[in-house]
Amino acid sequence: MAVILLIFATKFSEGLENVIICCMGGFSLFFLVKAMKDNKNKSLHTLVGIIGLVITFCLIAWTEYNTSVRTDWKYKEIDKEYNIKHAADSIQHIKDSIQNYKDSMAMVAESERLYALEGDSIFGDFRFGMSEKQCEAIRTKIQKETNGSISIADYDFKIDYCRFHHNKLYFIRLKSANTWVRYYFYEDNEYDDSEGLGTGDDIVDKIKNRLSKKYGKPNNCGDWHFTYKDINVRSGSSEEIREGLLRTEYWAVFITIYNPQMADESEKEEKEEYLKQQNEQKAAEEELKRKKESFTSGL
Repeated sequence: MAVILLIFATKFSEGLENVIICCMGGFSLFFLVKAMKDNKNKSLHTLVGIIGLVITFCLIAWTEYNTSVRTDWKYKEIDKEYNIKHAADSIQHIKDSIQNYKDSMAMVAESERLYALEGDSIFGDFRFGMSEKQCEAIRTKIQKETNGSISIADYDFKIDYCRFHHNKLYFIRLKSANTWVRYYFYEDNEYDDSEGLGTGDDIVDKIKNRLSKKYGKPNNCGDWHFTYKDINVRSGSSEEIREGLLRTEYWAVFITIYNPQMADESEKEEKEEYLKQQNEQKAAEEELKRKKESFTSGL
Protein backbone atom coordinates (compact mmCIF):
# COMPACT_ATOMS: atom_id res chain seq x y z
CA MET A 1 0.00 0.00 0.00
CA ALA A 2 2.86 2.38 0.78
CA VAL A 3 4.33 1.74 -2.67
CA ILE A 4 0.93 2.43 -4.28
CA LEU A 5 0.55 5.73 -2.40
CA LEU A 6 4.10 6.73 -3.38
CA ILE A 7 3.38 6.04 -7.05
CA PHE A 8 0.19 8.10 -6.98
CA ALA A 9 1.85 10.88 -4.99
CA THR A 10 4.41 11.47 -7.72
CA LYS A 11 1.63 12.76 -10.03
CA PHE A 12 3.65 11.78 -13.11
CA SER A 13 3.26 7.97 -13.22
CA GLU A 14 0.22 7.78 -15.43
CA GLY A 15 0.95 4.32 -16.84
CA LEU A 16 1.51 2.69 -13.43
CA GLU A 17 -1.63 4.33 -12.03
CA ASN A 18 -3.79 2.72 -14.70
CA VAL A 19 -2.18 -0.68 -14.11
CA ILE A 20 -2.75 -0.44 -10.35
CA ILE A 21 -6.38 0.66 -10.83
CA CYS A 22 -7.04 -2.28 -13.15
CA CYS A 23 -5.41 -4.71 -10.71
CA MET A 24 -7.29 -3.29 -7.74
CA GLY A 25 -10.58 -3.35 -9.63
CA GLY A 26 -9.99 -6.95 -10.75
CA PHE A 27 -8.99 -7.93 -7.18
CA SER A 28 -12.23 -6.42 -5.78
CA LEU A 29 -14.45 -8.09 -8.36
CA PHE A 30 -12.71 -11.41 -7.73
CA PHE A 31 -13.63 -11.34 -4.02
CA LEU A 32 -17.20 -10.18 -4.70
CA VAL A 33 -17.75 -13.00 -7.18
CA LYS A 34 -16.14 -15.43 -4.74
CA ALA A 35 -18.45 -14.18 -1.96
CA MET A 36 -21.45 -15.03 -4.13
CA LYS A 37 -20.24 -18.64 -4.55
CA ASP A 38 -18.67 -19.31 -1.11
CA ASN A 39 -21.18 -19.10 1.76
CA LYS A 40 -18.57 -20.06 4.33
CA ASN A 41 -16.51 -16.86 4.07
CA LYS A 42 -19.15 -14.76 2.35
CA SER A 43 -19.03 -11.84 4.80
CA LEU A 44 -15.23 -11.60 4.74
CA HIS A 45 -15.00 -11.84 0.97
CA THR A 46 -17.80 -9.28 0.55
CA LEU A 47 -16.06 -6.88 2.94
CA VAL A 48 -12.72 -7.26 1.16
CA GLY A 49 -14.41 -6.74 -2.22
CA ILE A 50 -16.26 -3.61 -1.08
CA ILE A 51 -13.11 -2.15 0.48
CA GLY A 52 -11.26 -2.92 -2.75
CA LEU A 53 -13.93 -1.15 -4.84
CA VAL A 54 -13.82 1.88 -2.54
CA ILE A 55 -10.04 2.02 -2.90
CA THR A 56 -10.42 1.60 -6.70
CA PHE A 57 -12.83 4.54 -6.98
CA CYS A 58 -10.57 6.64 -4.76
CA LEU A 59 -7.62 5.80 -7.01
CA ILE A 60 -9.68 6.74 -10.09
CA ALA A 61 -10.54 10.10 -8.53
CA TRP A 62 -6.91 10.64 -7.63
CA THR A 63 -5.88 9.77 -11.18
CA GLU A 64 -8.27 12.37 -12.59
CA TYR A 65 -6.74 14.93 -10.26
CA ASN A 66 -3.23 13.93 -11.30
CA THR A 67 -4.25 14.23 -14.97
CA SER A 68 -5.34 17.83 -14.45
CA VAL A 69 -2.08 18.50 -12.61
CA ARG A 70 -0.12 17.01 -15.50
CA THR A 71 -2.06 19.12 -18.00
CA ASP A 72 -1.44 22.31 -16.02
CA TRP A 73 2.24 21.46 -15.71
CA LYS A 74 2.46 20.73 -19.45
CA TYR A 75 0.90 24.05 -20.43
CA LYS A 76 3.05 25.90 -17.92
CA GLU A 77 6.13 24.37 -19.55
CA ILE A 78 4.83 25.34 -23.00
CA ASP A 79 4.14 28.89 -21.82
CA LYS A 80 7.59 29.02 -20.25
CA GLU A 81 9.27 27.89 -23.48
CA TYR A 82 7.17 30.34 -25.52
CA ASN A 83 8.04 33.24 -23.22
CA ILE A 84 11.73 32.37 -23.41
CA LYS A 85 11.60 32.12 -27.21
CA HIS A 86 9.51 35.30 -27.48
CA ALA A 87 11.98 37.17 -25.29
CA ALA A 88 14.89 35.89 -27.40
CA ASP A 89 13.08 36.88 -30.62
CA SER A 90 12.35 40.33 -29.21
CA ILE A 91 15.99 40.82 -28.25
CA GLN A 92 17.11 39.64 -31.71
CA HIS A 93 14.58 41.98 -33.35
CA ILE A 94 15.98 44.90 -31.37
CA LYS A 95 19.54 43.90 -32.34
CA ASP A 96 18.51 43.62 -36.00
CA SER A 97 16.80 47.01 -35.87
CA ILE A 98 19.89 48.61 -34.36
CA GLN A 99 22.10 46.95 -36.98
CA ASN A 100 19.78 48.03 -39.81
CA TYR A 101 19.88 51.59 -38.48
CA LYS A 102 23.68 51.50 -38.36
CA ASP A 103 23.82 50.05 -41.87
CA SER A 104 21.42 52.71 -43.14
CA MET A 105 23.46 55.51 -41.58
CA ALA A 106 26.66 54.01 -43.00
CA MET A 107 25.03 53.80 -46.44
CA VAL A 108 23.90 57.43 -46.24
CA ALA A 109 27.38 58.56 -45.22
CA GLU A 110 28.99 56.55 -48.03
CA SER A 111 26.43 57.90 -50.50
CA GLU A 112 27.29 61.48 -49.56
CA ARG A 113 31.01 60.75 -49.94
CA LEU A 114 30.62 59.16 -53.37
CA TYR A 115 28.18 61.79 -54.61
CA ALA A 116 30.67 64.49 -53.69
CA LEU A 117 33.18 62.71 -55.99
CA GLU A 118 31.02 61.82 -59.01
CA GLY A 119 27.79 63.83 -58.67
CA ASP A 120 25.09 62.71 -61.13
CA SER A 121 27.55 60.85 -63.36
CA ILE A 122 26.51 57.35 -64.39
CA PHE A 123 29.47 56.44 -66.58
CA GLY A 124 31.27 58.20 -69.42
CA ASP A 125 29.20 61.18 -70.58
CA PHE A 126 25.92 59.74 -69.27
CA ARG A 127 24.48 61.39 -66.16
CA PHE A 128 21.22 61.33 -64.26
CA GLY A 129 18.83 64.11 -65.21
CA MET A 130 20.08 64.59 -68.78
CA SER A 131 17.43 65.03 -71.46
CA GLU A 132 16.42 62.36 -73.94
CA LYS A 133 17.93 64.45 -76.75
CA GLN A 134 21.29 64.68 -74.96
CA CYS A 135 21.24 60.96 -74.23
CA GLU A 136 20.43 60.10 -77.85
CA ALA A 137 23.31 62.27 -79.07
CA ILE A 138 25.76 60.21 -76.98
CA ARG A 139 24.26 56.95 -78.18
CA THR A 140 24.55 58.13 -81.79
CA LYS A 141 28.22 58.94 -81.23
CA ILE A 142 28.86 55.50 -79.73
CA GLN A 143 27.05 53.83 -82.62
CA LYS A 144 29.08 55.80 -85.15
CA GLU A 145 32.51 55.26 -83.58
CA THR A 146 32.30 51.75 -82.09
CA ASN A 147 29.27 50.22 -83.78
CA GLY A 148 27.29 50.71 -80.54
CA SER A 149 29.67 48.85 -78.21
CA ILE A 150 31.34 50.00 -75.00
CA SER A 151 33.90 48.01 -73.01
CA ILE A 152 33.72 47.10 -69.31
CA ALA A 153 36.29 44.77 -67.73
CA ASP A 154 37.38 43.65 -71.24
CA TYR A 155 33.80 42.69 -72.19
CA ASP A 156 31.70 44.47 -74.81
CA PHE A 157 28.26 45.80 -73.90
CA LYS A 158 25.53 47.63 -75.76
CA ILE A 159 23.03 50.07 -74.30
CA ASP A 160 19.87 47.99 -74.01
CA TYR A 161 17.47 50.83 -73.19
CA CYS A 162 17.06 54.02 -71.15
CA ARG A 163 14.15 55.41 -69.16
CA PHE A 164 13.20 59.02 -68.58
CA HIS A 165 11.00 60.80 -66.07
CA HIS A 166 9.79 64.23 -67.19
CA ASN A 167 12.51 64.10 -69.87
CA LYS A 168 15.19 63.34 -67.28
CA LEU A 169 17.31 60.19 -67.54
CA TYR A 170 17.01 58.03 -64.42
CA PHE A 171 17.54 54.46 -65.67
CA ILE A 172 20.00 52.80 -68.05
CA ARG A 173 20.60 49.11 -68.74
CA LEU A 174 23.53 47.54 -70.56
CA LYS A 175 23.46 44.15 -72.25
CA SER A 176 26.50 42.06 -73.12
CA ALA A 177 27.28 42.11 -76.84
CA ASN A 178 28.00 38.39 -76.77
CA THR A 179 25.13 36.08 -75.84
CA TRP A 180 24.87 32.31 -75.55
CA VAL A 181 22.12 29.85 -76.27
CA ARG A 182 20.41 27.29 -74.08
CA TYR A 183 18.13 24.61 -75.49
CA TYR A 184 15.50 23.22 -73.10
CA PHE A 185 13.73 20.00 -74.04
CA TYR A 186 10.13 19.43 -72.93
CA GLU A 187 9.32 21.40 -69.77
CA ASP A 188 12.16 20.29 -67.51
CA ASN A 189 15.12 22.36 -66.39
CA GLU A 190 17.73 20.30 -68.22
CA TYR A 191 19.48 22.23 -70.93
CA ASP A 192 22.12 21.82 -73.60
CA ASP A 193 24.75 24.54 -73.20
CA SER A 194 25.71 24.40 -76.87
CA GLU A 195 27.93 27.48 -76.80
CA GLY A 196 29.90 26.31 -73.77
CA LEU A 197 29.63 29.69 -72.05
CA GLY A 198 27.94 28.45 -68.89
CA THR A 199 25.76 30.89 -66.98
CA GLY A 200 27.89 34.00 -67.45
CA ASP A 201 28.96 33.92 -63.81
CA ASP A 202 32.61 34.49 -64.75
CA ILE A 203 31.70 37.68 -66.58
CA VAL A 204 29.48 38.81 -63.71
CA ASP A 205 32.24 38.15 -61.15
CA LYS A 206 34.84 40.09 -63.12
CA ILE A 207 32.55 43.09 -63.50
CA LYS A 208 31.63 43.00 -59.81
CA ASN A 209 35.29 42.84 -58.86
CA ARG A 210 35.93 45.95 -60.92
CA LEU A 211 32.95 47.82 -59.41
CA SER A 212 34.00 46.75 -55.89
CA LYS A 213 37.22 48.71 -56.26
CA LYS A 214 35.19 51.91 -56.54
CA TYR A 215 31.98 51.21 -54.60
CA GLY A 216 33.22 48.73 -52.01
CA LYS A 217 31.83 45.29 -51.23
CA PRO A 218 28.28 44.67 -52.55
CA ASN A 219 25.43 43.71 -50.23
CA ASN A 220 24.21 40.16 -49.60
CA CYS A 221 22.27 40.22 -52.87
CA GLY A 222 25.37 41.22 -54.81
CA ASP A 223 24.11 44.76 -55.50
CA TRP A 224 25.16 48.28 -54.57
CA HIS A 225 22.55 50.56 -53.02
CA PHE A 226 23.12 54.27 -52.42
CA THR A 227 20.74 57.17 -51.97
CA TYR A 228 21.57 58.52 -55.44
CA LYS A 229 22.48 55.37 -57.38
CA ASP A 230 21.65 51.66 -57.46
CA ILE A 231 23.75 49.16 -59.41
CA ASN A 232 23.17 45.48 -60.06
CA VAL A 233 24.85 42.96 -62.35
CA ARG A 234 23.00 39.84 -63.46
CA SER A 235 23.07 37.11 -66.06
CA GLY A 236 19.75 35.98 -67.44
CA SER A 237 17.52 35.18 -70.38
CA SER A 238 17.06 38.02 -72.84
CA GLU A 239 14.91 36.23 -75.42
CA GLU A 240 12.90 33.02 -75.58
CA ILE A 241 11.63 31.07 -78.60
CA ARG A 242 9.36 28.00 -78.45
CA GLU A 243 9.09 25.46 -81.21
CA GLY A 244 7.04 22.41 -80.24
CA LEU A 245 8.78 20.70 -77.33
CA LEU A 246 11.96 22.75 -77.78
CA ARG A 247 12.46 25.99 -75.89
CA THR A 248 15.42 28.15 -76.90
CA GLU A 249 16.73 30.89 -74.62
CA TYR A 250 19.32 33.52 -75.48
CA TRP A 251 21.23 34.49 -72.36
CA ALA A 252 23.28 37.62 -71.67
CA VAL A 253 24.81 39.66 -68.85
CA PHE A 254 22.94 42.81 -67.79
CA ILE A 255 24.21 45.84 -65.87
CA THR A 256 21.46 48.08 -64.51
CA ILE A 257 22.12 51.52 -63.06
CA TYR A 258 19.35 53.82 -61.88
CA ASN A 259 18.48 56.67 -59.53
CA PRO A 260 16.19 55.20 -56.81
CA GLN A 261 14.47 58.50 -55.94
CA MET A 262 13.57 59.32 -59.54
CA ALA A 263 12.57 55.68 -60.11
CA ASP A 264 10.15 55.83 -57.16
CA GLU A 265 8.66 59.09 -58.42
CA SER A 266 8.21 57.65 -61.91
CA GLU A 267 6.62 54.47 -60.58
CA LYS A 268 4.26 56.47 -58.35
CA GLU A 269 3.13 58.70 -61.24
CA GLU A 270 2.69 55.72 -63.56
CA LYS A 271 0.51 54.03 -60.94
CA GLU A 272 -1.56 57.20 -60.45
CA GLU A 273 -1.96 57.57 -64.23
CA TYR A 274 -3.03 53.95 -64.54
CA LEU A 275 -5.65 54.35 -61.79
CA LYS A 276 -6.85 57.55 -63.43
CA GLN A 277 -7.29 55.78 -66.77
CA GLN A 278 -9.10 52.92 -65.07
CA ASN A 279 -11.50 55.33 -63.34
CA GLU A 280 -12.10 57.23 -66.59
CA GLN A 281 -12.78 53.99 -68.46
CA LYS A 282 -15.17 52.85 -65.72
CA ALA A 283 -16.99 56.20 -65.80
CA ALA A 284 -17.25 56.03 -69.60
CA GLU A 285 -18.68 52.51 -69.44
CA GLU A 286 -21.23 53.54 -66.82
CA GLU A 287 -22.24 56.58 -68.92
CA LEU A 288 -22.63 54.38 -72.00
CA LYS A 289 -24.74 51.95 -69.98
CA ARG A 290 -26.92 54.82 -68.72
CA LYS A 291 -27.48 56.09 -72.29
CA LYS A 292 -28.40 52.60 -73.52
CA GLU A 293 -30.89 52.16 -70.70
CA SER A 294 -32.41 55.60 -71.37
CA PHE A 295 -33.67 54.37 -74.75
CA THR A 296 -35.62 51.58 -73.09
CA SER A 297 -37.28 53.67 -70.39
CA GLY A 298 -40.87 52.73 -69.77
CA LEU A 299 -40.38 49.01 -70.43
